Amino acid sequence: MSETVPILLDTDIGSDIDDAVCLAYLLAEPRCELLGVTTVTGEPPPAGATCPS
Repeated sequence: MSETVPILLDTDIGSDIDDAVCLAYLLAEPRCELLGVTTVTGEPPPAGATCPS
């Protein structure tokens, strides 16, 4: 019996195919135990940016 690897996929699934392919792979791979998927939208603020007050 092989052990599974627990995985939490944090993704920005959008118009690019790379994250969707990764999700499909994880769902099909018996060695991976997909615990959950988190998603974000938009672009992150640039490094060093401050939050508006």
